Amino acid sequence: MTLLQVIAELPKDDASLYTSSGAPKAEVLSEKLGRNVSAAERDEAWTEYQAQHA
Repeated sequence: MTLLQVIAELPKDDASLYTSSGAPKAEVLSEKLGRNVSAAERDEAWTEYQAQHA
């Protein structure tokens, strides 16, 4: 599973999974992927995800 797939599958209505700015928490993504996801990697993927779903 890719980072973008994990982001797409996160429940949108669970605020505990997201930062105050609305991006998914890097810790949540790390847990789902079974590897470390840095904030920078998350930010890049989040920007791409938002562009694809605008």
